[in-house]
Amino acid sequence: MNLIAPIVCCMLAAVVCQAGTADLNYPRPDFKRDAWVDLNGKWAFAFDDKDAGLSEKWFTGHKFDRKINVPYPYQAKLSGIGETERHKVVWYSRKFEVPGSFSGKEVHLNIGAADYAVTVWVNGHEVGKDEGGYVPFSFDITPYIQNSENDLVIRVFDDPADGEQPRGKQRPGGENRWHYTHITGIWQPVWLEAVPEKAIKDFKINTRLEPRGADITVTASGGDQIRAIVSQNGKEIAAVSSPVNDYKAEISLSMPNARLWSPENPALYDLTLEVVSRGQVVDKVSSYLGIRSIALKDKKILLNDKPIWLNMTLVQGYWPDGLYVPSSPEEYVKDIQRCKDLGLNAIRMHQKVEDPRFLCLCDKMGLLVWGEMANAAEGTFSKRAGEITDAVWTRAIQRDYNHPSIITWAYCNEWWMHNGKDASQIMQYAKGYQLLKSLDSTRPVIDNSGYLHVKTDIYDLHGPGSNKEVVSWVNGKLAEPSWPTMPIADNSYQGQPIIRSEWAMSDFDKADESWYQAYERSVINAAKTGLFCGQCYVQLNDIENELNGYMTYDRKWKVDVKRVADIHAKATEIYETHPAK
Repeated sequence: MNLIAPIVCCMLAAVVCQAGTADLNYPRPDFKRDAWVDLNGKWAFAFDDKDAGLSEKWFTGHKFDRKINVPYPYQAKLSGIGETERHKVVWYSRKFEVPGSFSGKEVHLNIGAADYAVTVWVNGHEVGKDEGGYVPFSFDITPYIQNSENDLVIRVFDDPADGEQPRGKQRPGGENRWHYTHITGIWQPVWLEAVPEKAIKDFKINTRLEPRGADITVTASGGDQIRAIVSQNGKEIAAVSSPVNDYKAEISLSMPNARLWSPENPALYDLTLEVVSRGQVVDKVSSYLGIRSIALKDKKILLNDKPIWLNMTLVQGYWPDGLYVPSSPEEYVKDIQRCKDLGLNAIRMHQKVEDPRFLCLCDKMGLLVWGEMANAAEGTFSKRAGEITDAVWTRAIQRDYNHPSIITWAYCNEWWMHNGKDASQIMQYAKGYQLLKSLDSTRPVIDNSGYLHVKTDIYDLHGPGSNKEVVSWVNGKLAEPSWPTMPIADNSYQGQPIIRSEWAMSDFDKADESWYQAYERSVINAAKTGLFCGQCYVQLNDIENELNGYMTYDRKWKVDVKRVADIHAKATEIYETHPAK
């Protein structure tokens, strides 16, 4: 069913054994059912530059002239095509059979993400449409399937010149060093899933330190009770059942001896949720949980009630052969381990809603994550752009709410979506902040990462700046900030934690002594202020024309890993022993 190389399976299995039993080969390991079919691999494929496919009914048996390796975008070499010319409309087709084990259940077609607007047909029948580019969608295809072989056809429309749709770091048309090759089409896994009539639809986990445990809200399509079972290494730790009322069940788990989750000790516990109807288990979902708290107090970020210094790097989620998609889940494991080797305890996931398997690995391996949306094009301000952004944010937080590794949401990057043109546009950031807080009140929210804060839980600054200037500004002694990362005049500093969340040095091929000295000065001086709570270097690896990474694009080290890790350890020690300003 799963065509993952043996070496990848071994590596992933090692991670699973260390922290829970979630299946990382499954497209969404934190929400897994046992009955599923992998639809990744070779598909028939075609460009439709004349946009003739709909009128000619390509969904009823058209002969596609190419092959593509799903889920790689056609621009990626690993897709088998590797052409970067722009094509707004692409088509996919393949055959599939439904296993006998699916009998009596709904058959759902799931797609992790596809850029941008998708229409799906099964056996010539349109089963649904979706758009968003960065979030999953699912269709119940039960009424359209046959007992024998079935035809699946997917059309994807993506206009690279449409600045209102989420694009993130995809190149918008012109050339610049901080945008990269665009992608089109399916870029996350496709799979079939057997779903009972009475099934779990969604669940939210809120963990607590006192009394230690977790509160879980489960949404189900039916059933009498929801049973939650927590275990570790096969040993049951807690089990609670709760009635389903108005399609919801509220479950409170007591775990008095549970270890807390942290980057140093990413303790996870296996979670099984069951729908019980008339005494029988009719649906089961496998997941996991990690108990930790995030709080802000006295200008500090607290993890499990203790101040934490964030040694961070910017991660953009690009690979030379796969673009948005690595060659296998093994590459996620390697990148996370590289961050750990550098002495980093957090990343800023930049301009991309990353694959759930990556986030699950961050949970398992212990790496904090700042979640961020792929924004519309810089300077784009329109009702449609805002509506798309808010809709995709809503679905992204619904998908990723339960990951203990995620500690912050950032609604927008700098002033990309509005360009700071006037006050009415800038105030959109306050609306974005309120939306994210309504979706998730448990995590800090940043309105506009780096520039022109309006309403934010964390003041994050971009650029090297001046430590003295920031200190003067916080103390009310700076009338006119000289750089755009300060808040606008009528939205002054309110005592939030401050983080330099994006800074870089010049492009380099190999770090020399001057590089290490400059890097250490920037990191250590920020820690010495007693005001910053962390820093984020740009970036983990080079990407195309941007060459300031710790590694090359193909993941060869450009720095002495231990020396950089020692700098980060020194910064942590200084922060923990230096009095706050």
